[in-house]
Amino acid sequence: MPLWAFAVAAVLLFIPWMFVTGMVNGSVYGIFDLTDAQLDEVERQHRDAAYRTAYRAMYPVSIVGLGVVAGLVESGRTALAFWLGSICFALFLGLPQYIAAWRFAANEPAHGVAEGDDA
Repeated sequence: MPLWAFAVAAVLLFIPWMFVTGMVNGSVYGIFDLTDAQLDEVERQHRDAAYRTAYRAMYPVSIVGLGVVAGLVESGRTALAFWLGSICFALFLGLPQYIAAWRFAANEPAHGVAEGDDA
């Protein structure tokens, strides 16, 4: 695979990842960009729980992913190995934010229903 193809692939992966990460960061109220002093206890607990869950998930997934990528390289499918490795890397960079957004969405009340309403 020529070098220019890797550059094009990197740009094609980076642009959507940048927008998705920005949207997810906005949905979790930017708690990953703030220091401990700027967060209250509940926000700090949500952030730390997301980090713990993400890093616990990263170890087994990365070991399996590296094995798959190594197998693809050995079989001569370097382009597929590059795409798979790039997508996994992009997901791992934002995994704590994605987990926090998932947890925040599960804890928010339904739209149109005020807290305390029994509707």
